[in-house]
Amino acid sequence: MAIRYEEASKHVVLLTIDRPEARNALDPATLTALADAWERAEADDDVRVVVVTGAGDRSFCAGADLKETIGASGLDPRAMDVALLKSYPFSKAVVAAVNGYCVAGGMEILLGTDIRYAVPEAEFGLQEVKWAIFPFGGGATKLVRQIPYARAMELLLLGNRIGAEEAASCGLINEVVDRDQLLERAMQTATALARNGPLSIRAIKRVVHRTYGIVGPDDLAYEASQAVPVFASEDAREGPKAFAQKREPDYSGQ
Repeated sequence: MAIRYEEASKHVVLLTIDRPEARNALDPATLTALADAWERAEADDDVRVVVVTGAGDRSFCAGADLKETIGASGLDPRAMDVALLKSYPFSKAVVAAVNGYCVAGGMEILLGTDIRYAVPEAEFGLQEVKWAIFPFGGGATKLVRQIPYARAMELLLLGNRIGAEEAASCGLINEVVDRDQLLERAMQTATALARNGPLSIRAIKRVVHRTYGIVGPDDLAYEASQAVPVFASEDAREGPKAFAQKREPDYSGQ
């Protein structure tokens, strides 16, 4: 399975994106499995905290597998919404243990988590603009709510990546942690969270989701109105093709 779901300790689940050979990129099957895992944790009253990480030592999640996902006819909108925690109101606490590249859809998963740790080698970014596509997992709406506007727009419009120290300094993550201590640090926090009142945590998350953290129906409708024409463009076909062929894209603006 591309998603590992393990009971790590009392009330804590460890969720691992397990496609290290593909930098833990999300193909359609992995996207669906990840959505199923979040829903499983949500439905289990014994689960109070989820720690999410990636397999291997290179990547947390490299986002959509452009060779398989862009243009795929069988993509399930529900799976994308839930897997990326886009507008899915997940009520349990989520701790991210970022073990490497955290870009595109991986960054959008991160934006749906609550407490975040990363190794010094981690890199963060929303690079969709470089491939003439759109950060449709909530990146365009959430990032400006979580870090300063100018830094958010720099990441969104330039598509550049930033390192772990810079991510910490702008508030995107909580702490930079040595690799050999990353999971231990995340589990330490998860254990502390699991000791707190579960009803209190759920209520706090509901308020945050409604007032700040999760995009609302009007936001999503407007995002879709802007994103769908981008994905239907000639440039959106050229970008992933250039990515797959490891060459510079030639955009026409059409």
